Amino acid sequence: RQQPSQLPQLKPSDESAQLGPEIPSAGSLGHSSGTCKPCAFFFKEGEHGCINGANCAFCHLCELGEKKRRKKANKAKRIAPQPLQ
Repeated sequence: RQQPSQLPQLKPSDESAQLGPEIPSAGSLGHSSGTCKPCAFFFKEGEHGCINGANCAFCHLCELGEKKRRKKANKAKRIAPQPLQ
């Protein structure tokens, strides 16, 4: 599991060149390939929401509930019976 410090970070000078309406955060860069990690705070309101904005290492393009859906799918994969070899 990658820690936020290990995820891709954009420098402020790179931000304006690579980010825009299509890519709202640094973590959203992998959204189209499915390699992104959803931001747990993006959909929260007020002071509980994502405070990192465009510098956030997590995806702001994933739909509400995507983090929970992926977590559930990964858990099902882990507890599924392994095929006999």
